[in-house]
Parts: sequence; C-alpha cells; structure tokens
Amino acid sequence: MTETTLPAVIQPATILATIEETRARSGITDVHSDDFVSRTILLRGAMGASVEGLTTQRGERVEVAQAPSALAVWDAIDSWTADGWLVMVTDREDADLGSGTLALVAQHRVQSPDPWESVKQRFGARELDRRLLRSGHNPRQLAEGLLMAEMSAPAAGSWPKAPTGVLTRDHALGSVAVRCLGLPEGPVDGQTVLEWACDAGVPAKIVALRTTAGDDVTDATLEWLAERTGDAQGVVGGLLSQGHVDRLLPLGVAVNHLVVTDGALRHEAEMAYARLEYRMGEPRPSKESAAAFGVLSDKSVRSLLENVQTVDKGRAILHDAEQLLRHASAPGVIAASKVLPGGLTSLYRRLTEALGNRPDDVEDLWLAINQHPLDRNRSGSPGDLHSVAEAAVRLDRWLDADHPVPEGTTVEVAAGLARDFVRDGAWAESARNVLLRGATDARISAGFARLADRVSEARKTRFHAFASRISPIARGDSLSQGVVYLEDVLATVGMPLAKNLATEGGLLVLLLDGMAASTAAGIVQGILEETDAWSELVPTDQRFRITGLSMLPSITEFSRTSFFCGRAKSGGQAAENQGFVALVSQAGQGNAVLFHKAELDDRAPGVAIARPIADAIADVHGHRIVGCVLNTIDDALDKADPGGMEWTVASVKHLRPLLLAAARAGRTVLLTADHGHVVERGSHTGGGEPTSARSRVGESGDAGTDEVYVEGRRVLPHGKAVLAVDEDLRYVSRHAGYHGGAALPEVAVPVIVLHPRMPVASLNPTADVADQENPVPSGWQLAVDQKPAWWGMRLVGSHAPREAAAASPESAQPDLFTRELPEPDVPETQLGAAVVGTDTYSDQKILAPRTAPSDDAAAAALNILAAARGHRVPATELAAPLGVTARRVDGAVTILSQLVNVEGYPVLRRDGDLVVLDEPLLRKQFGLGEIDSRERGSRR
Repeated sequence: MTETTLPAVIQPATILATIEETRARSGITDVHSDDFVSRTILLRGAMGASVEGLTTQRGERVEVAQAPSALAVWDAIDSWTADGWLVMVTDREDADLGSGTLALVAQHRVQSPDPWESVKQRFGARELDRRLLRSGHNPRQLAEGLLMAEMSAPAAGSWPKAPTGVLTRDHALGSVAVRCLGLPEGPVDGQTVLEWACDAGVPAKIVALRTTAGDDVTDATLEWLAERTGDAQGVVGGLLSQGHVDRLLPLGVAVNHLVVTDGALRHEAEMAYARLEYRMGEPRPSKESAAAFGVLSDKSVRSLLENVQTVDKGRAILHDAEQLLRHASAPGVIAASKVLPGGLTSLYRRLTEALGNRPDDVEDLWLAINQHPLDRNRSGSPGDLHSVAEAAVRLDRWLDADHPVPEGTTVEVAAGLARDFVRDGAWAESARNVLLRGATDARISAGFARLADRVSEARKTRFHAFASRISPIARGDSLSQGVVYLEDVLATVGMPLAKNLATEGGLLVLLLDGMAASTAAGIVQGILEETDAWSELVPTDQRFRITGLSMLPSITEFSRTSFFCGRAKSGGQAAENQGFVALVSQAGQGNAVLFHKAELDDRAPGVAIARPIADAIADVHGHRIVGCVLNTIDDALDKADPGGMEWTVASVKHLRPLLLAAARAGRTVLLTADHGHVVERGSHTGGGEPTSARSRVGESGDAGTDEVYVEGRRVLPHGKAVLAVDEDLRYVSRHAGYHGGAALPEVAVPVIVLHPRMPVASLNPTADVADQENPVPSGWQLAVDQKPAWWGMRLVGSHAPREAAAASPESAQPDLFTRELPEPDVPETQLGAAVVGTDTYSDQKILAPRTAPSDDAAAAALNILAAARGHRVPATELAAPLGVTARRVDGAVTILSQLVNVEGYPVLRRDGDLVVLDEPLLRKQFGLGEIDSRERGSRR
C-alpha cells in the first residue's frame, strides 16, 4: 500500500513571509496596481485555524482561501476584491490544476514554501548554520516560530540581517531574545542574562512569545540564554524552562552564600543547602554547577547595586535572598554576609560592641561597613544609621586620642582649654549631637548609649576643668595667642583686618546670636563647600581659627553689647548701635552701620535682603564696615530643637543672601557669636535667685558642686555671680536650650574670617581677571582644613599610653590640633618615591596640567595612602602633603589620579569623602612588583 504524505499546515508566518518574497521577486511597490497576477499566490499545504484577518507589516489586507481544485482557484480569484493580497492554499500538484489555472497566479506554479527559506530571506542570509537545525526541536516548527516571532514582536521591523550572510543559531535566537524578551542589545554573557531575568516584565514576555511563536522557538531561546551562563547552565536552564525566572537571582545569591561558607558555619551552610536544593529543579544540579550559579549571581547583584538606576532592584533581590536563607535556617550565614542586609546589620552591631575597647576592630569594622554594597547608597539624612555610626566612630577616636587636662590655674591654661574646645571639642559636640539620634535596633542603640555615657563623662571633666580655672578670665587677665575676649575682637581683629583689605572691599561683621562652636563647625564647612566663592583666613602666626570668650554670665545682654561697644557693657540694640558706630569711627574706618532682626525682616515680598541693608553692603566706600545680627539660633533655644537640627547655611535665616551680597561687593566677612549654648537633655532646676537660665545671684563659697562662683570686671552687671557648669542644671523653666553658664559650649566661640575668592572686578563680565585670586590681606593666610585629624582617621598609635602634658602655652602643648600625621610605615624603597621615579610616571606628567603636584608632593600623598588602613584616607588629609588648601584638595586629588591612573585603570579613586588607593594595581601599572607579605602585615 502506498503511504500518503499529508501536506503541512500553512502557518500565518509562512503566508506573510511568502508575500514578502513574492514582493521582492516581482518588484511590487503599489498593491493597488493592475498587476493582479503578481499579488495572487498559490501555496501547497493545509489551511490553518488562525489565518483569518491577516495583514502584512505594511498594513495590507491578506485574503486566504482554500482551493482544493482548479475550479476553486477560479472562484477565489473571481470573488477577490483585488485589494491587497490573495493567498490560496491547495493540496494539489501543478498537473492537477492545469497551465491555464497556473497562469493566473504568481510564478505560474503551486509554491511549496520551505519555512527555512523564508527565515533566511527575513534575516537576509544566503545559507543556514546547520547547528540551528540540530537544536533538538522540530525544525519546521522552529522555522515557523521564528517567522511568527518576527511578525508579533513588540519592536517593529524585520529581523536584523545576518552579518556574514550565514544565519547562525546565536544570531537567530539572540534576535528573538532581544526583540521579543527584552534582552539588552550587545554582547550577552551570564551576568547579562541574570540581570535581564530579574526584570518584572520578563515572565509576561515569555508567555507572550510562547503564545504567538510556539513552544519550539520559546524553549530554544531559553536554552540559548541558559548556555550564556556557562557552568551555571544546568541550574539556569532548568529554572527558565520551568518558568521560575523571578527566582533566579535571589536563589543564586542564597546558594552562593551556602557553597562558599566555611569554618564554624560550614555545617549550618550544608544543612541549609540541603533545604534549598529542591528549588533548583530536577534533576538536582551538581555542586559545581550550583557554585558557578552562585558566583554569577553574586556578580550580577553587585552590578545592579552599583548602578543608581538599578540599585532598588538589587536591594529587593538581596532581601529576597535573605528570606530564602532564613527559611533554610541559616542565621549565622546571613550575619557573616558581605552583601545581605542582615550582614550589614551584624557589622553595625559588632561595631557598637567594639566601641570604647577595641580601636583596631572599630576601624576594621567601619571600613567593612563602608565597603558593604548596601551602605554605598546611603542617604546621609538625619537619623540615618550610617551617619550615627560615623559619629560614633569619630567619638571613639576622640576619646582614644584625648590628652589629659594640664595642671595649673593660670590664664594660659584656662585659655588653652577654651582654644582646644573650639578646635577639637566642638567637633566632638557636633558628632555627639548626631550620635544622640540613636538607632532602632536594640543592640546597636545599646552600644551607642554606652559610648554616649563615656563621652558625657569626658565632656563633664573638661567643663569642670575649665570652670575651675575661669577666675583669670572673669578678671580679664591678658590672654595667650589665639584666644581673645569678645569685647576685644573688633579692636584687635576686625579693625586691623579692615585696614589691610583691598580698596575695593570692606568688612561685613556677622554676629550669629547663640551660635555654639559645634554649630559654627557645620555652618562654615557648608559655606566653604557649597560654593567656591569663599576662602577661610587665619592669622599668619596661627594654624587655626581664633577663639573668642564671652562675657560672664554668657548672655546676649552682656556679651553682644560688649562685642559691639568694644568694652564690658550691658544694654540692648540702641547701645550696640551707638557703640559700634563709635568704635569704627575711632579706628578711622569711617561710617559704620549695624542692622538687627527687625531691620533684616523688614523686606519687600520677593526680595532676599531689605533695601537699606543691601545698599549699605554694596556701598564699600561709604560704609567700610557693616554689621548684622542674626537671631535664628538663639531663637531656636526657646522652642525648637537646636541639638537635633542639622545647622547649615540655609538653616540660619538671612545668612545665605548676606554672604552672596558680601561676595558681590568684595567684602570680607568676620563671622562670630556673642555666646554659645547647651541643649536641653533632661535637666533639673537649681535653687537661688536666677539672673539668667544658667546663672544666679551668689557670693563666694556659695557655689555647689555643679556650679562655679566668678567675680571680676568681666562679670556683669555687678562683678560677681554663680554660674552653672553641668549642662543638666538650669534656674528657669524648661526650654529647648540655655546659655548664661560657664560650660565651654556657652563661653568659647570661634572667630571666623571668610575672604571672597574672586576680586571685585571679576564680577564685571568684561574684566579679564577671571583666573585671578583676591589678594589675601597682610597678616593673614589661607587656612588649612579646620577639622581635627580624628574626624577622618584614627592616628597610628594614638591609643598607646601617653605621658602627661605639661602646663604650658599653646606652642608647648602637644595635642590633636598641632600634632602632625605619623610618618607612614612604608617599604624601605619608599613606594611614592619609587612611583614618581619611573619612566611611566614621567610619561604621565607630559599629559598632566601645569598645576600638577610636584614629585615630592605626589610621593608624600602616595606614601600616606599606602600606609593607611585599607589604603583609604579622607581627602582633606592629603591637602598638606599635596601643598594645597582644603578647598582645593579635590582638584589636586583629581590631578594626582590622572597621573597614576595609567590607561584609565582606577589606581586612585574617590569613595565619597575618602580617597582610595589600589596598591597592587599601582605596583603593576608602574612595574614595582609585589609587596612583601611581612610588610603588608606590618602595615595593616
């Protein structure tokens, strides 16, 4: 018996592909032409169920009819409207239909379409790579699926042309993955596949492809994608074929933790792996395949975390991976993780447990936290755990590097304590304010609380040490270098400065009422970092800001009035105005004007500065010195939260527009306060007759253990008073903050000088002085970064036992503020010198700008980085070795990175405020060989 072969069902994709082939052969450009024969096609096959309502990609109507005989062909042609295309499907041979019938159709024959010929045509290929046909799927259905996938793909247009004329499996299935499944264009590796799979829309795209193009092309494409993952193919392929696309990355990250864990957690990891193994499908993958899957997943999720556009997706994957591990009972593995949220929490817990007793562990853990991928995208907003932990680490360094209170009761010792507070203790106050925001995790908050107690005790010790030596300050004894009574600031600092300013300039005196030294630290840092308009100046014989001492009690009525009058005096705004004008006139500086809160607030809508004030600041010849009093901080002591606030330029009303006006006028700014403040944190009320929130009437011998009795010409109004020392003591009802006492935050304030960087003429667009620096007035110099060393790093050996410091003036007091950075412990060959001595470095210098650091400066900076823990230091610590000011250190670091980043490799990079050196890469790029392992250990 003869076996009859049934014709294949003609799929819509084949019909559409045949139309395009016919169009190309016939050169049809207008389907409305009279050439009906070219648009009438006869195909051998069987009718499918889904051929109705077809249109080409050009929107042309396709009519499909079944033609089992010659008569049926004639009937179909006769009833056709001649609009678009007519395709007739028949199971007859040419001889059965006759030449007359065939003369009515394109090519005058029954076409037996080979879908692969159509596929080649759609891909612009001359031939097929036979591996495409040996994929293990039905070849015809695979071809039909490729054709249908093209027609139904979301992206319009034909398949991309085969680049060599040979249609390979990679090109065909890769095109389906890109066009239909949303795979990114470009080279495809395992990481690309896993990152693609985590897109929320992928499962729906796979379902759509399977519905429109069939199982064969869908399965073949998923298999091809799995092959891109290399040794992880077994796991990835199984999960893709089972539809578990969203499970890929979370499961891979979880598996990676379990297969790499060793040591004490190995048993826990093995048991958890056994509980998770079923999720990887059947048959169970080999450990090698699972390990490869895990490594690839780890790389993929890290890549997502490093991209700001995909970081949220990466965080979600890590959360899901951690949940898988929790269900698998692997808490120890989670805690030891370097990427999971639970691992970051564990690092923070271990950090807080190490605070106060294990300085090396603190630094190692802090470095690990900063390197954790989930910590890199921190917000830095108030209350953020990273910010609080950073403050804790800084305070731990401060306690560790602290020096003992000097002996003696002379004015030099008292002034030295005040000076040290402004330069160092104020920064600790700022960090403490952040620390006290706390954390929600009970174990972490407990560690912060323990540290806060130690800090409070250290502060109390210094407050009492200063108060016990405050008598010479109350009397007004002569002060040591760098410290000045507030009533003498204008006469000894302001007027000489005004005389030495350029003719075009002038002086703007800004008194921020109630601004503590810790508040000033943040505000001034913001001024210097927010724009490049200002440089800070210090006297040529000093490195740090001048310290001012308030009147006693430290209240506005006494200190502010004395400041503007230039002598000990109590009073209000009228006395301040009169005293200021007289003081300036006596100094030969012409007319002065002073503005207070009401005048600053009296401005027209939409105007940043009241017109009289703006005019006075702009008139540098008519008013060489202008003063303004800003009350925002002092007002906050009543009902706001001065300790919880993050004080910035924007926080202080009127400050930013005043600074802008001063910069435009070329005025130098003298910024200070009349007194500081302490914050309400559980205070109690003391007895006696109050004269302010923190002072009362009293006689000698009348002070308690948390008070001090003072008398002298600088004690107003009657020459004697009892002042509160402990910050938790007050004499009035509860407020947000207080002043009037003898605590260092109330009495010691900074005197800050800000110089406009550009000369006044540069504000004229036609002036050719854009690159000129404003000359620094005589007697002053550009300031180095004012942050103490411990703010950015722990000094090597700072926690070693120290000898007691002798009571002596500033020049003889070894402390954190004058201490040089330790000599870096680097190889004998001196890494920095070795680098700058190479031919490679010489070649790099040819391309560097003329402002590049000298060889010695570059070598010194590289040595410090090489010696630092983790080869990371704050950028400001490189200012001195690079020979630049703190304001210009970013530019200097950028140039240094250009010098050492040979061929663009990241030898030197920035990580927020830190500069990071990749020492092995540095040695490789400059041909310096590997570091000796013993040296590496000694420099940990």
